[in-house]
Amino acid sequence: GPRLSLLNWIGDKALFGPLRDSLGMTNVRTALTGGAVLSPDVIRFFHGIGVSLKQIYGMTEVAAAGTMHRNGDIKFASVGKPVPEVDVRISDRGEIQISAPTMFSGYYKNPEKTAEDVIEEDGKKWFLTGDAGYLDEDGHLIYLDRLKDMIELSNGEKFSPQFIEGRLKFS
Repeated sequence: GPRLSLLNWIGDKALFGPLRDSLGMTNVRTALTGGAVLSPDVIRFFHGIGVSLKQIYGMTEVAAAGTMHRNGDIKFASVGKPVPEVDVRISDRGEIQISAPTMFSGYYKNPEKTAEDVIEEDGKKWFLTGDAGYLDEDGHLIYLDRLKDMIELSNGEKFSPQFIEGRLKFS
């Protein structure tokens, strides 16, 4: 309603606008982030000050983005849904695997490494990312950590120290 709109305008002029300005984000409409996955709290902060921050997940081997957030479909704990023509699946051991028409043909002069990281199944080539994650019920990819950094608990459940570290930073 009008009261909330007025409060939003006052908050933007008094706090959020100057904060965006001090961060160099006055004219930013959409910001994309890649590399390390951000904590849901970081994304929530930027959305709270009026910056539409979206995560992407991908790598050089699949020509950058494999998944990304889209307008109106952002889950703070995810790295988005697969982009068109990209397939993402999770192996039995929890590894994220990607198939894309833009996928590389192999590592330069290193067929052994290519054979380790690329498999062919169902008529598609799949890149084995070495990352752990899962797809939620809406098709969003939830990135956990590198597989090699996951810890197995005594009950056999996998655990990501990176996730806990990120949450503790904002505790």
